[in-house]
Amino acid sequence: MATLRDIQKRIASVKNTEQITRAMYMVSAAKLRRAQMAAESSRPYAEALGATISDLAARVSGNHPLLTVRPVKKVEIVLFTSDRGLCGGFNANLIRTAERFIREQCGQYEQIEVPVVGSRAPTILNPANGRSARPPPTCSVPWATNLPATSPTT
Repeated sequence: MATLRDIQKRIASVKNTEQITRAMYMVSAAKLRRAQMAAESSRPYAEALGATISDLAARVSGNHPLLTVRPVKKVEIVLFTSDRGLCGGFNANLIRTAERFIREQCGQYEQIEVPVVGSRAPTILNPANGRSARPPPTCSVPWATNLPATSPTT
């Protein structure tokens, strides 16, 4: 049976862990808020750019090769995963969604490329981990061409 001192140590340990977890949550919430504000502040720029491109496209006379509608043959899905942190569910959901897209859209495109940014996707997609990293045999999909992970800006 645990002594009173063991129980007190355990209570202190749990309180410290709770305090650290709360601090990590506050930091991640602040980072999320900052990222959302940056995305929202770039919205007017994106709208103005879209209007400018539409205006330029309307002024072009004749058939310009960049404005002709062509069938889509090749698709690239850039898979951004985390390098570290408490994001296991995030990474798994991203990879599951990419795999579902590839299975569903396989017959529509000649090739689907999946470059990966971050260190988690190649680990998860490794066949040695028991995960089938390969798409259906009818698809041409080069998996897990690992791009260099970007260093965090914050």
